[in-house]
Amino acid sequence: MRTLLSILFGAVLFLYSCGSHSANNTTYEQKKSSLQQQEKNDPADFLTVTIEYHVNLVGQWVVSGSIHNKSTLTSYTNITVRLSYLNKAGTVIAKEDRAFDDTIQPNSSITFKSKSRAPKETYSVSAKIVSADTK
Repeated sequence: MRTLLSILFGAVLFLYSCGSHSANNTTYEQKKSSLQQQEKNDPADFLTVTIEYHVNLVGQWVVSGSIHNKSTLTSYTNITVRLSYLNKAGTVIAKEDRAFDDTIQPNSSITFKSKSRAPKETYSVSAKIVSADTK
């Protein structure tokens, strides 16, 4: 009788553990799919841009920087960065979009360099991600 109860108890435990593992696996796949969809829908939330700038000897504004992909599942390409030229008061006086067709893999970065003639009153430059395509 004890042996029969032990076997029955073991079988119940085995079936319970198999069922819960399957549920956890399904939940993981659902979360992964949801995260991937979010990364595809909102690339600007997962891409960051940092820049440094200076004026060269011929009066061009040289902006160099990097774009970092913080996503875990999605690669991005055709990334558009908007450079905003600001005056001393911090007001935007000109904007310029720059497109980069490099592919950025998850958790990696690319670097870029851009030269342009900015308005005479330009005091500083800021940058933000405008758009990107998923690969």
